Amino acid sequence: MRATMVIAAGLLAALAGCNKPSAGAGAPAASTGSGPVAMTLDHLPARKAGLWIQTVSSQGASSHMAETRMCLDADTDAKMSAFGQGMANSMCQQSISRGLDGSFTFNATCKMGEAVSVASHGVATGDFSTAYKVHSESDMTGANFPHPIHHVSDIEARYAGPCPAGMAPGTVTLGNGSVTFNINKMPGLAAALGGH
Repeated sequence: MRATMVIAAGLLAALAGCNKPSAGAGAPAASTGSGPVAMTLDHLPARKAGLWIQTVSSQGASSHMAETRMCLDADTDAKMSAFGQGMANSMCQQSISRGLDGSFTFNATCKMGEAVSVASHGVATGDFSTAYKVHSESDMTGANFPHPIHHVSDIEARYAGPCPAGMAPGTVTLGNGSVTFNINKMPGLAAALGGH
């Protein structure tokens, strides 16, 4: 199940942490037809800079570590986007489309080593400026599993205003605050996120 959560986290980072707005130079033209518009990660909306609070539920249930507080600025959000893009390029084949209702739908098939494959489908809704929701379902298959393992996760995130004093961009606090780290100050993770 840990592998499923890693894949889901990467996909959600890619989906929710992209650094370019959905409109403007390079964005796909608005659809004049009746179907969704295919897009790339570069065309997904950026999250607003400031404090984001998100709750995560797995299989319909939350845990004591379910709430996450993240202080984002444009640079950190862009790094998370770069991580998501890199993960997609190296591990996953994916497609993203935008529906006429403004929602984003993503499908991905990711390889975890030689024997394990994870197929995921998800939908994200919201404006990424005040709030968004992501519902994803995945099936893990592989030589060691007698049958596919189905996993469902939901994320609800809301903008909570400017980051509090003393909370630097990149700071992430899990649960009741017992786990706090800054992705920009973790050399290995910072490099994976596109930092130095």
